[in-house]
Amino acid sequence: MRPREHLQVLFAALDVAYQAKAGVITAFDVDTLRSTAEQVFQDHGDLAFRAINSFATEYQLCRYDTARLAEIGEELRRVVEIESRPVPPGQDRADLHG
Repeated sequence: MRPREHLQVLFAALDVAYQAKAGVITAFDVDTLRSTAEQVFQDHGDLAFRAINSFATEYQLCRYDTARLAEIGEELRRVVEIESRPVPPGQDRADLHG
């Protein structure tokens, strides 16, 4: 299970993703999310961190293109959905999974 701080960043990313899809996102929101993710995620190779960083970079390139903002918002939402799923118990058991 992810630490509480990681989940807080994931939910903040979800908020930003929906703002992007609705076309009401601001540069401040994106910068805040990026800086928070940099502070919380020690492993910068983490999928959630990479998705947030990619979103923030892409936002800088297309912030006036509402269609593209909706696309990158959906991409970020999908990663958050995947990363916030709980790990099923027993994943490490070789007798069950070979």
